[in-house]
Amino acid sequence: MTQPTPPPAAPSRPVALVTEGGSLQPIIHGGPHTTRLGLPQLQPAQARKSQTVNEALAGLDSVVQLTFAQSGVSTLSSDPEPAPGEARTLGLQPDAPLQDFAHAIACWNADARSWSLTRPASGWRAYDMQGGGLVVFDGAGWTPVGGQPIGLERLSIGQGSDPVDDGNALSVSGTSTLLSAPTDKAEGASHRLSINSSGTDQTASIVFQSDFTGRAEIGLTGSDALTFKVSDGTQWRTALTLDAASGAVDMPLTPKREVLTSARQYFVAEGGHDANDGLSADAPKRTIQSAVDQALRVDAAGYTVSILVSVGTYARVRIGRPMFDGGKLVLVGDTSNPSAVRIEGGSSPAMLVDAVGARVQISGMSLGGIVGLWARNGSVVSLADHVAFEACASRQISADNRAVIDGTGTFTFEGDGAMCLLASTFAHIQIAHSNVTLTDTPAYSNAFIHCASMGQVSFQGNTVNGSATGPRFRCSGNSLVKTGNNPDGLPGHVAGAATSGGVIT
Repeated sequence: MTQPTPPPAAPSRPVALVTEGGSLQPIIHGGPHTTRLGLPQLQPAQARKSQTVNEALAGLDSVVQLTFAQSGVSTLSSDPEPAPGEARTLGLQPDAPLQDFAHAIACWNADARSWSLTRPASGWRAYDMQGGGLVVFDGAGWTPVGGQPIGLERLSIGQGSDPVDDGNALSVSGTSTLLSAPTDKAEGASHRLSINSSGTDQTASIVFQSDFTGRAEIGLTGSDALTFKVSDGTQWRTALTLDAASGAVDMPLTPKREVLTSARQYFVAEGGHDANDGLSADAPKRTIQSAVDQALRVDAAGYTVSILVSVGTYARVRIGRPMFDGGKLVLVGDTSNPSAVRIEGGSSPAMLVDAVGARVQISGMSLGGIVGLWARNGSVVSLADHVAFEACASRQISADNRAVIDGTGTFTFEGDGAMCLLASTFAHIQIAHSNVTLTDTPAYSNAFIHCASMGQVSFQGNTVNGSATGPRFRCSGNSLVKTGNNPDGLPGHVAGAATSGGVIT
Protein backbone atom coordinates (compact mmCIF):
# COMPACT_ATOMS: atom_id res chain seq x y z
CA MET A 1 0.00 0.00 0.00
CA THR A 2 1.36 3.41 -0.99
CA GLN A 3 2.11 5.63 1.99
CA PRO A 4 0.60 9.15 1.93
CA THR A 5 3.03 11.96 1.20
CA PRO A 6 3.25 14.25 4.23
CA PRO A 7 2.35 17.90 3.71
CA PRO A 8 5.02 20.61 3.77
CA ALA A 9 5.94 21.76 7.25
CA ALA A 10 7.95 24.51 8.83
CA PRO A 11 11.54 23.60 9.71
CA SER A 12 12.37 21.77 12.94
CA ARG A 13 8.93 20.26 13.49
CA PRO A 14 8.80 16.50 12.83
CA VAL A 15 6.78 15.78 9.71
CA ALA A 16 6.55 11.99 10.02
CA LEU A 17 7.16 9.03 12.26
CA VAL A 18 8.79 5.73 11.29
CA THR A 19 7.59 2.95 13.52
CA GLU A 20 9.75 0.15 14.77
CA GLY A 21 8.11 -2.06 12.16
CA GLY A 22 9.18 0.29 9.36
CA SER A 23 5.85 1.91 8.48
CA LEU A 24 5.64 5.65 7.77
CA GLN A 25 3.05 7.81 9.58
CA PRO A 26 2.71 11.48 8.59
CA ILE A 27 2.27 14.11 11.33
CA ILE A 28 -0.30 16.82 10.67
CA HIS A 29 0.44 20.13 12.44
CA GLY A 30 -2.04 22.90 13.07
CA GLY A 31 -2.24 26.19 14.91
CA PRO A 32 0.20 29.07 15.02
CA HIS A 33 3.96 28.45 15.09
CA THR A 34 7.17 30.42 15.24
CA THR A 35 8.59 31.73 11.97
CA ARG A 36 12.14 30.30 12.00
CA LEU A 37 11.91 26.96 13.77
CA GLY A 38 8.18 26.32 13.37
CA LEU A 39 7.66 25.66 17.09
CA PRO A 40 3.98 25.58 18.27
CA GLN A 41 2.71 28.65 20.10
CA LEU A 42 0.24 28.94 23.00
CA GLN A 43 -3.11 30.58 22.27
CA PRO A 44 -5.17 32.71 24.66
CA ALA A 45 -7.25 30.62 27.08
CA GLN A 46 -5.79 27.49 25.55
CA ALA A 47 -6.54 24.24 27.31
CA ARG A 48 -3.92 21.54 27.80
CA LYS A 49 -1.08 24.07 27.54
CA SER A 50 1.41 21.46 28.64
CA GLN A 51 0.91 19.49 25.41
CA THR A 52 1.89 22.48 23.27
CA VAL A 53 4.85 23.34 25.49
CA ASN A 54 6.07 19.74 25.49
CA GLU A 55 5.76 19.55 21.72
CA ALA A 56 7.86 22.72 21.36
CA LEU A 57 10.47 21.36 23.78
CA ALA A 58 10.60 18.07 21.89
CA GLY A 59 11.16 19.95 18.65
CA LEU A 60 14.00 21.91 20.20
CA ASP A 61 15.49 18.76 21.72
CA SER A 62 15.66 17.05 18.36
CA VAL A 63 17.52 19.83 16.53
CA VAL A 64 19.45 21.91 19.08
CA GLN A 65 23.09 20.90 19.77
CA LEU A 66 22.57 18.37 17.01
CA THR A 67 24.88 15.37 16.79
CA PHE A 68 24.68 12.65 14.09
CA ALA A 69 25.61 9.15 15.18
CA GLN A 70 25.33 7.96 11.58
CA SER A 71 25.23 9.89 8.31
CA GLY A 72 23.81 9.13 4.90
CA VAL A 73 21.82 6.02 5.87
CA SER A 74 19.36 4.53 3.40
CA THR A 75 17.05 2.88 5.94
CA LEU A 76 16.12 3.18 9.63
CA SER A 77 16.28 0.30 12.06
CA SER A 78 16.14 -0.24 15.80
CA ASP A 79 18.45 -3.26 15.62
CA PRO A 80 20.85 -2.76 17.22
CA GLU A 81 19.06 -0.59 19.75
CA PRO A 82 19.77 3.13 19.16
CA ALA A 83 20.60 5.33 22.11
CA PRO A 84 17.67 7.43 23.39
CA GLY A 85 17.54 10.63 21.32
CA GLU A 86 20.08 9.30 18.80
CA ALA A 87 20.03 11.25 15.55
CA ARG A 88 20.92 10.10 12.04
CA THR A 89 20.73 11.65 8.58
CA LEU A 90 19.23 9.96 5.58
CA GLY A 91 21.24 9.81 2.38
CA LEU A 92 20.57 11.17 -1.06
CA GLN A 93 18.44 8.22 -2.15
CA PRO A 94 16.99 6.43 0.90
CA ASP A 95 15.05 3.23 0.47
CA ALA A 96 11.24 3.13 0.37
CA PRO A 97 9.18 4.32 2.13
CA LEU A 98 11.72 7.04 2.92
CA GLN A 99 12.44 8.04 -0.67
CA ASP A 100 10.89 11.50 -0.18
CA PHE A 101 13.07 12.32 2.85
CA ALA A 102 16.54 12.79 1.36
CA HIS A 103 18.94 14.32 3.93
CA ALA A 104 16.21 14.42 6.61
CA ILE A 105 17.07 14.15 10.31
CA ALA A 106 15.82 11.01 12.06
CA CYS A 107 15.64 11.13 15.88
CA TRP A 108 14.95 7.98 17.95
CA ASN A 109 12.21 8.14 20.60
CA ALA A 110 12.87 5.19 22.88
CA ASP A 111 9.51 5.55 24.70
CA ALA A 112 7.45 5.60 21.51
CA ARG A 113 9.73 3.09 19.77
CA SER A 114 9.75 5.22 16.65
CA TRP A 115 11.87 7.60 14.58
CA SER A 116 10.73 11.17 14.07
CA LEU A 117 11.68 12.73 10.72
CA THR A 118 12.53 16.42 10.41
CA ARG A 119 13.49 18.26 7.25
CA PRO A 120 16.45 20.60 7.86
CA ALA A 121 16.68 24.19 6.65
CA SER A 122 19.68 25.68 4.89
CA GLY A 123 22.34 26.76 7.33
CA TRP A 124 21.61 24.20 10.05
CA ARG A 125 24.74 22.82 11.66
CA ALA A 126 25.56 19.60 13.44
CA TYR A 127 28.48 17.48 14.54
CA ASP A 128 29.06 14.34 12.48
CA MET A 129 30.38 11.56 14.73
CA GLN A 130 31.42 9.38 11.80
CA GLY A 131 33.24 12.12 9.92
CA GLY A 132 34.62 13.69 13.06
CA GLY A 133 33.73 17.30 12.23
CA LEU A 134 31.10 19.99 11.87
CA VAL A 135 28.67 19.79 8.98
CA VAL A 136 26.21 22.30 7.53
CA PHE A 137 23.07 21.76 5.45
CA ASP A 138 23.32 23.80 2.23
CA GLY A 139 19.89 22.94 0.84
CA ALA A 140 21.25 20.07 -1.24
CA GLY A 141 23.08 17.99 1.33
CA TRP A 142 25.07 17.89 4.54
CA THR A 143 28.51 19.32 3.87
CA PRO A 144 31.58 19.31 6.15
CA VAL A 145 32.47 22.87 7.02
CA GLY A 146 34.83 23.81 4.17
CA GLY A 147 34.23 20.49 2.37
CA GLN A 148 31.77 18.45 0.34
CA PRO A 149 28.45 16.76 1.13
CA ILE A 150 28.55 13.74 3.40
CA GLY A 151 26.55 10.61 2.96
CA LEU A 152 26.99 10.67 -0.84
CA GLU A 153 27.66 7.65 -2.99
CA ARG A 154 29.84 9.79 -5.29
CA LEU A 155 31.95 12.82 -4.46
CA SER A 156 33.67 15.56 -6.48
CA ILE A 157 36.25 17.81 -4.81
CA GLY A 158 38.02 20.86 -6.19
CA GLN A 159 37.22 23.69 -8.54
CA GLY A 160 36.88 22.61 -12.13
CA SER A 161 36.71 18.94 -11.22
CA ASP A 162 35.05 16.74 -13.78
CA PRO A 163 31.56 15.42 -13.05
CA VAL A 164 31.67 12.18 -11.13
CA ASP A 165 30.30 9.30 -13.15
CA ASP A 166 29.23 5.80 -12.17
CA GLY A 167 32.79 4.54 -12.55
CA ASN A 168 34.41 7.07 -10.20
CA ALA A 169 33.11 7.32 -6.66
CA LEU A 170 35.59 10.12 -5.94
CA SER A 171 36.93 12.87 -8.21
CA VAL A 172 39.56 15.37 -7.01
CA SER A 173 40.77 18.30 -9.09
CA GLY A 174 43.84 20.24 -7.95
CA THR A 175 47.59 20.57 -8.23
CA SER A 176 48.30 18.20 -5.33
CA THR A 177 46.62 15.86 -2.86
CA LEU A 178 47.95 15.18 0.63
CA LEU A 179 47.33 12.03 2.66
CA SER A 180 49.05 12.54 6.00
CA ALA A 181 49.75 10.59 9.16
CA PRO A 182 48.28 12.06 12.36
CA THR A 183 50.15 15.12 13.55
CA ASP A 184 49.70 13.88 17.09
CA LYS A 185 52.57 11.41 17.48
CA ALA A 186 50.71 9.70 20.29
CA GLU A 187 48.28 8.38 17.67
CA GLY A 188 51.12 7.03 15.54
CA ALA A 189 53.36 8.57 12.87
CA SER A 190 52.47 6.24 10.01
CA HIS A 191 49.91 6.39 7.25
CA ARG A 192 48.79 3.58 4.96
CA LEU A 193 46.57 3.81 1.88
CA SER A 194 44.73 0.56 1.19
CA ILE A 195 43.16 -0.40 -2.13
CA ASN A 196 41.13 -3.58 -1.83
CA SER A 197 39.67 -5.84 -4.49
CA SER A 198 36.84 -8.30 -3.91
CA GLY A 199 38.90 -11.33 -4.95
CA THR A 200 42.15 -12.64 -6.41
CA ASP A 201 40.81 -12.48 -9.95
CA GLN A 202 39.71 -8.85 -9.53
CA THR A 203 41.70 -5.60 -9.73
CA ALA A 204 43.16 -3.29 -7.08
CA SER A 205 45.46 -0.84 -8.81
CA ILE A 206 46.49 2.74 -9.53
CA VAL A 207 46.10 3.95 -13.12
CA PHE A 208 48.12 6.88 -14.49
CA GLN A 209 46.44 8.77 -17.34
CA SER A 210 47.37 11.35 -19.94
CA ASP A 211 44.43 13.39 -21.21
CA PHE A 212 42.12 10.84 -19.53
CA THR A 213 43.69 7.93 -21.43
CA GLY A 214 45.39 5.21 -19.39
CA ARG A 215 49.15 5.04 -19.90
CA ALA A 216 50.44 3.10 -16.90
CA GLU A 217 48.98 0.86 -14.18
CA ILE A 218 50.49 -0.51 -10.98
CA GLY A 219 48.79 -2.99 -8.68
CA LEU A 220 46.99 -6.31 -8.52
CA THR A 221 45.43 -6.88 -11.93
CA GLY A 222 43.68 -10.23 -11.89
CA SER A 223 46.15 -12.07 -9.65
CA ASP A 224 48.11 -11.72 -6.40
CA ALA A 225 51.27 -10.67 -8.31
CA LEU A 226 52.26 -7.01 -8.22
CA THR A 227 52.04 -5.94 -11.84
CA PHE A 228 53.38 -2.94 -13.76
CA LYS A 229 51.62 -2.25 -17.05
CA VAL A 230 52.12 0.41 -19.73
CA SER A 231 49.98 1.46 -22.67
CA ASP A 232 50.41 3.43 -25.87
CA GLY A 233 46.77 4.48 -25.59
CA THR A 234 45.57 1.49 -27.58
CA GLN A 235 47.10 -1.66 -26.12
CA TRP A 236 48.16 -2.56 -22.58
CA ARG A 237 51.42 -4.47 -22.08
CA THR A 238 52.71 -6.09 -18.89
CA ALA A 239 56.26 -4.83 -18.35
CA LEU A 240 57.02 -6.23 -14.89
CA THR A 241 55.54 -8.64 -12.36
CA LEU A 242 56.60 -9.58 -8.82
CA ASP A 243 55.41 -13.01 -7.75
CA ALA A 244 53.51 -12.91 -4.43
CA ALA A 245 54.80 -16.29 -3.23
CA SER A 246 58.48 -16.14 -4.21
CA GLY A 247 59.14 -12.45 -4.80
CA ALA A 248 60.69 -13.39 -8.14
CA VAL A 249 60.77 -10.62 -10.74
CA ASP A 250 59.66 -11.30 -14.30
CA MET A 251 59.97 -8.90 -17.25
CA PRO A 252 58.06 -10.73 -19.98
CA LEU A 253 58.82 -8.19 -22.72
CA THR A 254 62.52 -7.80 -21.90
CA PRO A 255 64.92 -10.24 -23.57
CA LYS A 256 66.31 -12.55 -20.92
CA ARG A 257 69.96 -13.50 -20.68
CA GLU A 258 70.46 -17.18 -21.29
CA VAL A 259 72.38 -19.04 -18.58
CA LEU A 260 74.33 -21.97 -19.99
CA THR A 261 74.26 -25.43 -18.47
CA SER A 262 76.91 -26.85 -20.80
CA ALA A 263 79.60 -25.73 -23.23
CA ARG A 264 78.35 -23.70 -26.22
CA GLN A 265 79.61 -23.55 -29.81
CA TYR A 266 78.67 -21.01 -32.47
CA PHE A 267 79.40 -21.70 -36.13
CA VAL A 268 80.42 -19.18 -38.80
CA ALA A 269 80.73 -19.82 -42.53
CA GLU A 270 80.79 -17.77 -45.74
CA GLY A 271 77.54 -19.41 -46.80
CA GLY A 272 75.77 -18.62 -43.54
CA HIS A 273 73.35 -15.86 -42.55
CA ASP A 274 73.44 -13.63 -39.48
CA ALA A 275 69.73 -14.24 -38.93
CA ASN A 276 70.63 -17.84 -38.02
CA ASP A 277 71.26 -18.70 -34.39
CA GLY A 278 74.61 -20.19 -35.39
CA LEU A 279 74.20 -23.13 -33.04
CA SER A 280 74.85 -25.77 -35.70
CA ALA A 281 77.10 -26.21 -38.74
CA ASP A 282 73.93 -26.50 -40.81
CA ALA A 283 72.72 -23.01 -39.80
CA PRO A 284 75.90 -20.93 -39.36
CA LYS A 285 76.21 -17.18 -39.10
CA ARG A 286 77.83 -15.20 -41.88
CA THR A 287 80.03 -12.85 -39.85
CA ILE A 288 82.27 -13.47 -36.89
CA GLN A 289 80.97 -10.22 -35.38
CA SER A 290 77.40 -11.55 -35.24
CA ALA A 291 78.60 -14.71 -33.48
CA VAL A 292 80.65 -12.63 -31.02
CA ASP A 293 77.66 -10.39 -30.22
CA GLN A 294 75.46 -13.43 -29.60
CA ALA A 295 78.07 -15.11 -27.43
CA LEU A 296 78.46 -11.99 -25.29
CA ARG A 297 74.73 -12.01 -24.51
CA VAL A 298 74.79 -15.32 -22.67
CA ASP A 299 75.91 -16.05 -19.14
CA ALA A 300 78.41 -18.85 -19.70
CA ALA A 301 78.25 -19.79 -15.99
CA GLY A 302 81.80 -21.16 -16.18
CA TYR A 303 81.30 -23.17 -19.37
CA THR A 304 83.44 -22.67 -22.48
CA VAL A 305 81.96 -20.62 -25.31
CA SER A 306 83.65 -21.18 -28.68
CA ILE A 307 83.21 -19.67 -32.13
CA LEU A 308 84.19 -22.11 -34.87
CA VAL A 309 85.00 -20.31 -38.13
CA SER A 310 85.07 -22.19 -41.44
CA VAL A 311 87.46 -21.49 -44.32
CA GLY A 312 86.84 -18.06 -45.85
CA THR A 313 87.49 -14.33 -45.62
CA TYR A 314 85.64 -12.30 -42.98
CA ALA A 315 85.22 -8.67 -41.96
CA ARG A 316 86.87 -7.09 -38.96
CA VAL A 317 85.82 -8.00 -35.39
CA ARG A 318 85.44 -5.84 -32.29
CA ILE A 319 84.98 -7.31 -28.82
CA GLY A 320 83.74 -4.43 -26.71
CA ARG A 321 82.93 -6.06 -23.36
CA PRO A 322 83.74 -9.17 -21.33
CA MET A 323 81.71 -12.33 -20.94
CA PHE A 324 79.16 -12.00 -18.14
CA ASP A 325 80.82 -14.74 -16.10
CA GLY A 326 84.31 -13.30 -16.71
CA GLY A 327 85.21 -16.32 -18.84
CA LYS A 328 87.25 -16.60 -22.01
CA LEU A 329 85.72 -16.35 -25.48
CA VAL A 330 87.46 -18.85 -27.77
CA LEU A 331 87.79 -18.18 -31.53
CA VAL A 332 88.99 -21.14 -33.61
CA GLY A 333 89.70 -21.25 -37.33
CA ASP A 334 91.82 -23.83 -39.18
CA THR A 335 94.83 -24.68 -37.03
CA SER A 336 96.33 -26.77 -39.84
CA ASN A 337 96.16 -23.86 -42.30
CA PRO A 338 95.48 -20.52 -40.54
CA SER A 339 95.83 -18.57 -43.79
CA ALA A 340 92.63 -20.23 -44.99
CA VAL A 341 90.60 -18.35 -42.36
CA ARG A 342 91.29 -14.66 -42.95
CA ILE A 343 90.00 -11.66 -41.01
CA GLU A 344 90.56 -8.58 -43.16
CA GLY A 345 90.31 -5.21 -41.43
CA GLY A 346 91.29 -2.97 -44.32
CA SER A 347 91.83 0.52 -42.90
CA SER A 348 90.77 -0.72 -39.45
CA PRO A 349 92.20 -3.31 -37.03
CA ALA A 350 91.35 -6.88 -38.08
CA MET A 351 90.54 -7.69 -34.44
CA LEU A 352 90.09 -5.12 -31.66
CA VAL A 353 89.63 -6.30 -28.08
CA ASP A 354 88.68 -3.20 -26.14
CA ALA A 355 87.19 -3.73 -22.67
CA VAL A 356 88.38 -4.14 -19.11
CA GLY A 357 88.00 -7.79 -18.16
CA ALA A 358 87.54 -9.08 -21.71
CA ARG A 359 89.36 -12.39 -22.24
CA VAL A 360 89.81 -13.84 -25.73
CA GLN A 361 91.67 -16.84 -27.12
CA ILE A 362 92.56 -17.04 -30.83
CA SER A 363 93.88 -19.91 -32.93
CA GLY A 364 93.94 -21.00 -36.58
CA MET A 365 93.38 -17.55 -38.12
CA SER A 366 95.18 -14.97 -40.22
CA LEU A 367 94.77 -11.30 -39.32
CA GLY A 368 95.42 -8.33 -41.62
CA GLY A 369 94.50 -4.64 -41.68
CA ILE A 370 96.02 -1.39 -40.54
CA VAL A 371 96.58 -3.36 -37.32
CA GLY A 372 96.34 -7.14 -37.09
CA LEU A 373 95.49 -7.64 -33.40
CA TRP A 374 94.92 -4.70 -31.05
CA ALA A 375 94.22 -5.25 -27.35
CA ARG A 376 93.33 -2.24 -25.22
CA ASN A 377 92.08 -1.09 -21.82
CA GLY A 378 92.90 -4.03 -19.59
CA SER A 379 91.78 -6.79 -21.97
CA VAL A 380 93.64 -10.12 -22.13
CA VAL A 381 94.24 -12.01 -25.40
CA SER A 382 95.82 -15.45 -25.69
CA LEU A 383 97.36 -16.53 -28.98
CA ALA A 384 96.91 -20.25 -28.53
CA ASP A 385 98.49 -21.68 -31.67
CA HIS A 386 98.83 -21.28 -35.39
CA VAL A 387 98.04 -17.63 -35.81
CA ALA A 388 99.29 -15.74 -38.88
CA PHE A 389 99.71 -12.01 -39.33
CA GLU A 390 99.57 -10.47 -42.76
CA ALA A 391 101.06 -7.17 -43.88
CA CYS A 392 99.81 -4.33 -41.66
CA ALA A 393 100.48 -0.68 -42.40
CA SER A 394 100.94 0.18 -38.71
CA ARG A 395 101.67 -2.88 -36.54
CA GLN A 396 100.80 -6.55 -36.54
CA ILE A 397 100.34 -6.99 -32.79
CA SER A 398 99.56 -4.03 -30.52
CA ALA A 399 98.70 -3.65 -26.81
CA ASP A 400 98.14 -0.51 -24.76
CA ASN A 401 96.48 0.76 -21.58
CA ARG A 402 97.28 -2.25 -19.36
CA ALA A 403 96.20 -4.84 -21.91
CA VAL A 404 98.01 -8.20 -22.09
CA ILE A 405 98.74 -10.37 -25.13
CA ASP A 406 100.30 -13.76 -24.45
CA GLY A 407 101.37 -16.19 -27.16
CA THR A 408 102.87 -19.64 -26.99
CA GLY A 409 102.69 -21.78 -30.12
CA THR A 410 103.34 -21.38 -33.82
CA PHE A 411 103.11 -17.93 -35.39
CA THR A 412 103.75 -16.52 -38.83
CA PHE A 413 104.50 -12.91 -39.78
CA GLU A 414 104.53 -11.83 -43.40
CA GLY A 415 104.46 -8.56 -45.28
CA ASP A 416 105.92 -5.17 -44.55
CA GLY A 417 104.81 -2.69 -41.92
CA ALA A 418 105.93 -0.10 -39.41
CA MET A 419 106.19 -2.52 -36.45
CA CYS A 420 105.66 -6.15 -35.62
CA LEU A 421 105.04 -5.73 -31.88
CA LEU A 422 104.02 -2.51 -30.07
CA ALA A 423 103.40 -2.26 -26.29
CA SER A 424 102.68 1.05 -24.57
CA THR A 425 101.06 2.55 -21.50
CA PHE A 426 101.64 -0.31 -19.04
CA ALA A 427 100.66 -2.99 -21.57
CA HIS A 428 102.49 -6.32 -21.91
CA ILE A 429 103.11 -8.54 -24.93
CA GLN A 430 104.77 -11.91 -24.49
CA ILE A 431 105.79 -14.27 -27.32
CA ALA A 432 107.84 -16.94 -25.64
CA HIS A 433 109.00 -20.49 -26.35
CA SER A 434 107.24 -20.45 -29.68
CA ASN A 435 108.00 -21.21 -33.31
CA VAL A 436 108.10 -17.88 -35.16
CA THR A 437 108.28 -17.79 -38.96
CA LEU A 438 109.08 -14.63 -40.91
CA THR A 439 107.92 -15.05 -44.50
CA ASP A 440 109.48 -13.20 -47.43
CA THR A 441 111.75 -11.09 -45.21
CA PRO A 442 109.26 -8.50 -43.95
CA ALA A 443 110.58 -4.93 -43.63
CA TYR A 444 109.72 -2.98 -40.46
CA SER A 445 110.33 0.72 -40.93
CA ASN A 446 110.06 1.64 -37.24
CA ALA A 447 111.27 -1.50 -35.47
CA PHE A 448 110.46 -5.17 -35.04
CA ILE A 449 109.63 -4.38 -31.38
CA HIS A 450 108.58 -0.96 -30.13
CA CYS A 451 108.03 -0.28 -26.42
CA ALA A 452 106.94 3.08 -24.98
CA SER A 453 105.36 4.64 -21.90
CA MET A 454 106.02 1.84 -19.41
CA GLY A 455 105.11 -0.87 -21.89
CA GLN A 456 106.80 -4.28 -21.86
CA VAL A 457 107.57 -6.90 -24.51
CA SER A 458 108.98 -10.33 -23.75
CA PHE A 459 110.34 -12.06 -26.85
CA GLN A 460 112.57 -14.87 -25.67
CA GLY A 461 113.10 -18.59 -25.91
CA ASN A 462 111.66 -18.62 -29.44
CA THR A 463 112.77 -20.47 -32.52
CA VAL A 464 112.83 -17.89 -35.32
CA ASN A 465 112.72 -19.01 -38.94
CA GLY A 466 113.52 -16.42 -41.60
CA SER A 467 114.65 -12.84 -41.22
CA ALA A 468 113.44 -9.26 -41.31
CA THR A 469 114.87 -5.87 -42.10
CA GLY A 470 114.75 -2.66 -40.12
CA PRO A 471 115.68 -1.77 -36.50
CA ARG A 472 115.43 -4.64 -34.05
CA PHE A 473 113.82 -2.58 -31.28
CA ARG A 474 112.97 0.85 -29.97
CA CYS A 475 112.55 1.19 -26.23
CA SER A 476 111.69 4.48 -24.47
CA GLY A 477 109.68 6.04 -21.69
CA ASN A 478 110.80 3.64 -18.93
CA SER A 479 109.60 0.66 -20.95
CA LEU A 480 111.22 -2.79 -21.03
CA VAL A 481 112.14 -5.27 -23.75
CA LYS A 482 113.15 -8.73 -22.56
CA THR A 483 115.10 -10.87 -25.02
CA GLY A 484 116.77 -13.36 -22.70
CA ASN A 485 119.96 -11.27 -22.89
CA ASN A 486 120.07 -11.65 -26.66
CA PRO A 487 118.93 -8.33 -28.19
CA ASP A 488 121.02 -8.99 -31.29
CA GLY A 489 118.99 -12.15 -31.86
CA LEU A 490 115.84 -10.17 -32.56
CA PRO A 491 114.74 -10.00 -36.21
CA GLY A 492 116.09 -6.96 -38.07
CA HIS A 493 119.33 -5.82 -39.64
CA VAL A 494 119.80 -2.57 -37.70
CA ALA A 495 120.73 -2.37 -34.01
CA GLY A 496 117.99 -1.22 -31.65
CA ALA A 497 117.93 1.87 -29.44
CA ALA A 498 116.89 2.34 -25.79
CA THR A 499 116.24 5.95 -24.75
CA SER A 500 114.48 7.96 -22.03
CA GLY A 501 114.74 5.27 -19.43
CA GLY A 502 114.02 2.36 -21.77
CA VAL A 503 115.65 -0.94 -20.81
CA ILE A 504 116.66 -3.92 -22.99
CA THR A 505 117.66 -7.20 -21.42
